[in-house]
Amino acid sequence: MKPIERLAAGACRACEDVAVDSLGRVYGADERGIIKRYDPATGQTEGFAHTGGRPLGLHFDAEGNLLVADAIDGKVRTLTTGTPERPVFLADDLEIAPDGQVFFSDASRGFPLNDYKLDLLQHRPHGSFWVYRPEEKRAELLLDSLYFANGVAVSEDGSFALVNETGAYRVVRYWLKGPQQGNVEVFIDRLPGFPDGISRGANGIFWLTL
Repeated sequence: MKPIERLAAGACRACEDVAVDSLGRVYGADERGIIKRYDPATGQTEGFAHTGGRPLGLHFDAEGNLLVADAIDGKVRTLTTGTPERPVFLADDLEIAPDGQVFFSDASRGFPLNDYKLDLLQHRPHGSFWVYRPEEKRAELLLDSLYFANGVAVSEDGSFALVNETGAYRVVRYWLKGPQQGNVEVFIDRLPGFPDGISRGANGIFWLTL
């Protein structure tokens, strides 16, 4: 096994998620509301943007725009805050499907970010799973009553999405296309820890952090 290499150690405080641009630069979500950028070519880290909130999930779209799931109201351009009937309370992670649809999780509508542990202790399904449709400029609630909805990943062909239920120690699969469209099922259960981030790798493999 190869040794682990630490990049920009200490430069990103409580770094929640990372994203990589077309030039290989790595972006991290700092708890102070800063998006940090690390350049492997120079070894330098700099502040890229300040959201004014608490950035969590990061992802680049096809045009090279960096989309951020922010748990607190920020000062950058907002794509969506949910719907009038159901505002998003604690945006956590996001993923962009091959067709440009933006899928994201609302971890909890019962507790703010600073009290997220109370959500886990109460063990009630306050989380939800959403899609933002850029062509229509609107958000749609897809799945409700999740136990602290956290990481989100979409399959390479866009047929399904995986959502971490941190409070339930499991990952669920929501079908986006095909004969099972709109259905949800348990993808993996009884995990030995709290699932947080999830990302799609190569050859159909998903990487999960616990």
